[in-house]
Amino acid sequence: MAYRTEIERALDEMISEETGKKFQGIAVVHAKQKWPQLVACERNWDGGLDAYASGELDREGKGVGLACSITATPSKVEKDATDARKNYPDLRVLIFSTPKEVTQYTAGIWAKDVLEKFGLQLIVVPREEFITWLMDPANSDICRDQLGIAPSMAPDLAPAYERAREAAKDLADNWDRMIRRTDRPLISLNAVKLNEKGEPVEAVTTASLNTVLSEGQRIVLEAPAGSGKSTTLVQLARRALDAGGWPSSWTFPTGSGPAKIFSHTSPHALSLHREMLTRPCSRNCGEPSPRSSCSMAGNEVPVARAEAADAALRELDRSFGAAIVVVATRRHSLVPQLRGSFRLALSPLGRAQRDEYLRLALGDSG
Repeated sequence: MAYRTEIERALDEMISEETGKKFQGIAVVHAKQKWPQLVACERNWDGGLDAYASGELDREGKGVGLACSITATPSKVEKDATDARKNYPDLRVLIFSTPKEVTQYTAGIWAKDVLEKFGLQLIVVPREEFITWLMDPANSDICRDQLGIAPSMAPDLAPAYERAREAAKDLADNWDRMIRRTDRPLISLNAVKLNEKGEPVEAVTTASLNTVLSEGQRIVLEAPAGSGKSTTLVQLARRALDAGGWPSSWTFPTGSGPAKIFSHTSPHALSLHREMLTRPCSRNCGEPSPRSSCSMAGNEVPVARAEAADAALRELDRSFGAAIVVVATRRHSLVPQLRGSFRLALSPLGRAQRDEYLRLALGDSG
């Protein structure tokens, strides 16, 4: 799997060095995955298209064509449409792929213009689509061979990574059984974002935290005992698993650092934890990278030992700088110091949430 920043840098270099042919090769592969009927054209004397599907293959006789360019301007789109319309009479759909940013608003303007002038339906495939597509682990070969991005997961560690994910799932399930009855339903809670003074500034839902965590942000989750902190951590861990991540959940013991944390980890994941989460150069050396969502519960650290716990948290931060961390704790005058984090406070259940829970738990009799 390649990182977003690596892909963005590679696309920028492609644009800067004007290597349009290289982008064309990538864009054709992408288009053939989306529209399998497309046939790649020769790179010279292509008639304005880089791939084409004849209208004879379509029930309505609509031809489909692909034009790729590292230049994204209205004049470039019109030129491609002019050439393609002249050389492919049955063309009705034009796909325009580019490594440049093109907003939906701009694409809509271009589509209207192309339809009015050429009678073609325009589909714009912008930069964001290519970034998302190339981040898929299935396309790591393209990133390596075409963009020079080394795989973030070494082949020999891939099986171990999958075994560790299975162990992480067992860990989340076991923790869930410890903190609540597994036959009880789960509902998403509400929370408020806090400023540096601990004052509420913005309402959020725990379900929306997936986006926050996917962007690499860290969270300090605060709430009184019994308010749903541990349950929320389990929900986040399971969502991370569904998204291809590798969550680890444990109780944050007083005075523990990374070495102690390993003792709370499933045995199957232990060796891979050490291998993946402690390499400072993993993002740049083609070595495994810590795609982990590390969830900690620190409810029981007494005030007298808060300093030691804070030191352990700082050590965790230094050792696992690339990991995503969520710290759950009771509201306290001493806020956990976690680099790049923001504070959230769980809100009490509202009437609508109580009703939802009863309906899920009791059915019609709720």
